[in-house]
Amino acid sequence: MPETKTQSIDADAVGGDSTKSAGASAIEGVIGDVNKKADSLERESHGMRSRQQASTVATIILGVSAPAIVTYSAPAEWWWWKILAIVITALGTASATIRTVLRYNERYSNSALAAIALRGVAAQLRGKREDVRISVKDEFREQKLFEFSVWGRQQEYEISKSYVERDVAASKQDQIKLGEVPVIDDAHRIDPTRKPVYASS
Repeated sequence: MPETKTQSIDADAVGGDSTKSAGASAIEGVIGDVNKKADSLERESHGMRSRQQASTVATIILGVSAPAIVTYSAPAEWWWWKILAIVITALGTASATIRTVLRYNERYSNSALAAIALRGVAAQLRGKREDVRISVKDEFREQKLFEFSVWGRQQEYEISKSYVERDVAASKQDQIKLGEVPVIDDAHRIDPTRKPVYASS
């Protein structure tokens, strides 16, 4: 009956523990895991950016200070001045080397791009979840929720794999492409003429 179908959709949309289906729990679990991974990568990117800024400032300061200290004609009794000049010069060289080898700037961009891609996956899943709840027939709803859950897991894996590969290979990628999102057939929809509804965030 139409009333029963409407009540089923509304109860599932509320998401109460007593009415939540296995498919709804699966897709919400994927969304939660994807967001946790994105949070972790965002924290990592912020840390990399801070290190990159600190290493840049240190390299500039030490690079300017070292020549001045080395060329300054200190009194003969200032024996510690020569040691200071050696230490400053060594630190300046080490700072520049660390900045080049650890690639803070590239690693910051890699982690930030991966986090953005994961946020996109989570947004897609939220939108598809709402579309399934509102427009898909009861007999096909679980199937579509599980299909989107599997897609979300695959994208999480591919993005994480791509991030690690780019970090190890020291290569930079401007964009992370997501896989094709499963499509809801019109035959599975309650009203095929109704436009899909997507989450706003």
